[in-house]
Formats: sequence, C-alpha cells, structure tokens
Amino acid sequence: MWGTKVFVSLFGYHTHMLMETQIRIVDGIGGVNVVYSCLGYGVTSFWIAFVFANRGSWKRKLAWMIGGTLALWFINVLRLSLVMLANNNNWAIPFGWDHHTWFNIFAYVLIFLMIYVYDKNLKKQNQRTAQKDA
Repeated sequence: MWGTKVFVSLFGYHTHMLMETQIRIVDGIGGVNVVYSCLGYGVTSFWIAFVFANRGSWKRKLAWMIGGTLALWFINVLRLSLVMLANNNNWAIPFGWDHHTWFNIFAYVLIFLMIYVYDKNLKKQNQRTAQKDA
C-alpha cells in the first residue's frame, strides 16, 4: 500500500489509510479497497514457477525471481494508483474492461517479455561457457 501512496503523491494528492486494506485520497471521492485478488499472487507465482522450473544456477534463478516479482509489484502499484485516481477524477476505464483484466493483460505481457529475455540471456551464457571450454 505504501507504493500506491508514494505514486499517487507524485501527482500532488495526499492519501490516508482507513484500515489496513483501504486507501483513499484526502478529501477525495474514491479510494481503493485492496482484497486478496488485488495482490497479484497468481501472476507472481506463475513467474516464480517458470524460473524455478527452468535451467540456470540457483543464484541466477533467485535474481530473476526477485527481479520479476518486483516488476510485477510495480505494475500492480501503478494499477492500484490509477484506479484510485480514476475513481477520484471520474475517468472511464478503457473498453469498459475491469481493472483486474487490464492488470492481467499487462502482467502476462510483461511475463512473456521477461521469459524472452531470460531465455536469450541463458543462451548467451551457454555460448560463453562453450567458448571457454573449447
């Protein structure tokens, strides 16, 4: 929740917590109630499972797991911040799609990009190892 507070403050809004799971803009008309489905556990566990099941050293895997989790956390903070700003400013969500749908689209696009970079990086590492052994 603190990430959302920080991001929204960049736009000049002040926020306050109503409970552990609710954040609102001070004197605003809308806020965000963060529930279990908002945390992004599904996409994060998909990413971690991919890295865990793939090749590479445990150090490399750990770095990719942490980096990917942070990237997914960031786009989730961005989503929650935009939902709060949209509620406060009466912005419409594009195509009328739910913000969870938009998050899943962006999250899986990000994951597929990270998979591409992960595999490309692994191939380069394998080529360097093969050249050293030759």
